[in-house]
Amino acid sequence: MSNGEVPGLELRPYRSERLVVILPARHRLAKRKALRFEQLLREEWVELPPGTALASRVAEEALKFGVRLKSRIQVKGMDSASRMVRCGLGIGLLPQASVGQQAQFPNLVCVPLKESWAERTSYLAAASRSRLSAAGQALWSALGSTAR
Repeated sequence: MSNGEVPGLELRPYRSERLVVILPARHRLAKRKALRFEQLLREEWVELPPGTALASRVAEEALKFGVRLKSRIQVKGMDSASRMVRCGLGIGLLPQASVGQQAQFPNLVCVPLKESWAERTSYLAAASRSRLSAAGQALWSALGSTAR
């Protein structure tokens, strides 16, 4: 859904987020200003569970290069991924906002991923906005007005 259109649904942009590579501070790529995905293919990864949108996208992008990523450990969530990377178990790819306060730790570095697919947009969706309940319309308006 790169163009923000889905037949039969009204869509409204809700939030955009940028993916960042999270690395241990002593990693050889940690001082880079930005990284291309191709530079990360031989690294050991801290991965999110298969089937999540982000894990699926990362695996799909790796397959475009004819490789499967080397998974060092698989974690259940983004906070766990950040902690495992801080411990030096591998690298990860997360939305910048999810790294949050953990980016303040001296042993974790966030480097922007320089790929067109690294900018993700989330949408509000409804079959018909006019058919939403009053609560649904209020939520649509409230979330839509905070779009970023």
